[in-house]
Amino acid sequence: MRPFLEKISEEILDLEDKSSLLVLLPNKRAAQTVKEHLSKKTRGPGWLPRFNTIEELVSTYGGMERARPVELYIEFYRSQLHELQDKAYDLAACMEWAPIFLKDFNDIDLGLTNPDEIYQHLYELKQVDHWSPERIESFEGEFLALWKSVPGIYRELNTRLKKRNRYYRGRMLRDFTENNLEGLKRAGFKTIFLGGFNALTPVEELIIKQLDQYFDLRKYWQLQSFHQSSIQEAGNYLTKIYKDDPKKFNWIYDDIYSKEYSIASIESPGTSEMLDACAYNIEIGLNKTENEQVTIVLPDESLLLPLISRLKYPFTSTVGIPISELPIAEFTMRMMEFIECRSSAAAALSTEFARKYDKEVSSLFVSIDKIRSNSILLKIEVLRNFFSSLKEESKDYLSQSALLKMIELLNVLIGILKERNSSFDAISPLLNSLFIGAEVLIPEHKDARVNILGILETRLQVYDNLHILAVEEGVLPNTGTSMSFLPQFLRRTFGLSLDAHSNSVQSYNFMNLLANSSKIFLYHRSGNDGIGFKERSRYIEQIYSEWKEVNPKIDFKKLETFSNAHSFDSHHYAIEKTTEVEDKILNYLKHSGLSASAMNNFLSSPMQFYLNNVLGIREQQSNELLTDESTFGSLVHSILEKEYAPLKGAELNIQILDEIKERIRSIEPADYQEHFTDDKHPHLSLAAAKKYCLKWIRQERIDLKENGARIEILSLESFHYSSIEVNGITIKLKGIIDRVDRRNGQIRLLDYKTGHVPHRLIKKGATGLEIFEEPKVIQLFFYDLLINKEVSNAHLGLVPLKNIKPDPVFIDSEVLFENRDLFKGFLEKLLVDIMDKNTTLFQPDDFKYKFVE
Repeated sequence: MRPFLEKISEEILDLEDKSSLLVLLPNKRAAQTVKEHLSKKTRGPGWLPRFNTIEELVSTYGGMERARPVELYIEFYRSQLHELQDKAYDLAACMEWAPIFLKDFNDIDLGLTNPDEIYQHLYELKQVDHWSPERIESFEGEFLALWKSVPGIYRELNTRLKKRNRYYRGRMLRDFTENNLEGLKRAGFKTIFLGGFNALTPVEELIIKQLDQYFDLRKYWQLQSFHQSSIQEAGNYLTKIYKDDPKKFNWIYDDIYSKEYSIASIESPGTSEMLDACAYNIEIGLNKTENEQVTIVLPDESLLLPLISRLKYPFTSTVGIPISELPIAEFTMRMMEFIECRSSAAAALSTEFARKYDKEVSSLFVSIDKIRSNSILLKIEVLRNFFSSLKEESKDYLSQSALLKMIELLNVLIGILKERNSSFDAISPLLNSLFIGAEVLIPEHKDARVNILGILETRLQVYDNLHILAVEEGVLPNTGTSMSFLPQFLRRTFGLSLDAHSNSVQSYNFMNLLANSSKIFLYHRSGNDGIGFKERSRYIEQIYSEWKEVNPKIDFKKLETFSNAHSFDSHHYAIEKTTEVEDKILNYLKHSGLSASAMNNFLSSPMQFYLNNVLGIREQQSNELLTDESTFGSLVHSILEKEYAPLKGAELNIQILDEIKERIRSIEPADYQEHFTDDKHPHLSLAAAKKYCLKWIRQERIDLKENGARIEILSLESFHYSSIEVNGITIKLKGIIDRVDRRNGQIRLLDYKTGHVPHRLIKKGATGLEIFEEPKVIQLFFYDLLINKEVSNAHLGLVPLKNIKPDPVFIDSEVLFENRDLFKGFLEKLLVDIMDKNTTLFQPDDFKYKFVE
């Protein structure tokens, strides 16, 4: 049977009046393929119909524009300010959960759901989940105000967006149906072809129903007969339509039963080997034939850069390089934090981009230093102009494109800040939202023989030579739970999309892609690749066990690639454990003692553990213009320790905190000269440190005044020791705990953090050793091991000074209690590995140490 899109082109040619025809397809690439078929089947000029996706249809004939993510976040922030008023959240806090609310709003509109009803149910659930007798009076104000206000935020957001003719996708489609397709009816179309869609949302189904009322609507579905089986999740949606009315289906394909396929499943130990194997197979294949085209499917955009560096044939890519993946993005974010006095300059100076443009970046800091006003806007303009000057000097295309894209994003940010009545407590979250969807595009090559696509762009296409990367669980299919504040049972009740629905759609797209191809290479990684455990996708097992059973023409091979690049004894950087090295490690563990930071250092790099912790060798700073990150953190700790020191054994009050605040404001670099030995601009680093400290003082003041908290300081920067016996050897354990206090009778162990602290320390659903994946969790469990003989029921938490929160980020007490023995076993196993004579102390580029239970 001929390809689906070719048959669509034949249907178009059979139509007498093509000028009044509109063709709706899932994506632009499908439309381009139909046009190519039409061109081959006709001679001379002819009248082409209009081609649209559903979103283009709504935008063109509904007169609505899709809002950029940053516009949505800003309007969401302003909407919650309007609804919550004095209980509203600041921008930094709001931006943490705004994307989840916006996704839920989008799903609600795609599902044609009443937001008041679904959020009333959610509000009642929150009341039950968080109710306790001790919190009756303050409960409403502290927590439930937000959930009660969500319907109002939804309405306020859409009112604000509509005034500017901006919409998110779900609202755009919903408004289009409410306007009864007026714009489209005036466009003069008589016939509409709808081809190749799968798993439509309720609002899309309503649009199609309305199209059927006003136009001659002809629907074309692509269904593989193999997927009509009840056990095939890929055919769930279309099989249901088929059972309701088989006459709706123009063509049913039986490729999987009868077509010849050559399929190779290639397993590699890591990312480099996987990409090497792909590039090698492509080169071998293209060397054999002159005109063959190769298609590479990338389900993960982060693979694009390392992939194209390996390709020897000209290529074109519809997948752009996310700006967030490029060195310029990290540098810009660190610069923004520095401009806002939320970080020292060392974070920016340590980035790859700053190392590349070392002299130019130093000049940039001098220029910013000359701006004596506190105008953040002026400093951002200096940063933009800095990128403009680099663009003029840059030679290669990628660097020029990255600089141009960043200039464009900064111009948008500057425009937002210049808007009348714009006032934000933090700019970095806005910049981060601008990065979403921003890409650096790769120019097309006219002689390209390799085409790189995202998986959604492959829908309805036919490929002879197909290579799909990262066919692994968690990628294909993406098995992660979707972020949503609406529980799955509530989504099911109100007819919203579910995780199971997403899995079915992914399966359909993947299986159809394979069914439409001939020679197929499926690449996957195995084992630990430095970022987690990898295993081949269930899709590979499904093809191997089910397709082969019904089609003897399928040639399926399972292959493996090996490379010495990652084998244990061949790391480029490694230190052998000689007798001298063993003695030094043992002496360190027995006498100096293992700390939480040393433990985390070994987990990330055994060699750095030996150099930094055992030998005491610290990395030389490559740029000494400003204070490095560790020194900056030490500065913040020193200020807080000095100011709180007189209060040990005393209870905090507002007057004391106000006095501390004034003293911190008056601090000069000379007061902490020991922290600025190599700092040429100490007042810049000090300004950032003071801001961190003042945010914590302000939060403590709020806790006393609004929550009525009673806080007694018990100790500051206190040393704690313990020991553990491993293989008959007593190992010393040590740690410095920044602050121990008693709040409302509960003892708290607090650790100040100047870097990033995740909102959730332990990922949802984590069990066993997964609990210890986050280094900060290891630190808290380590502290618990140090002090649980002294204090068995303390709350252990982190104070995120960078993005201060109403409460420290605590580790759940039950999780701590239930996993103490597991952590002790984890530590013992690590110590065994540290002392193992048969291992080397190595540091491969992408290594991250992990245990397997």
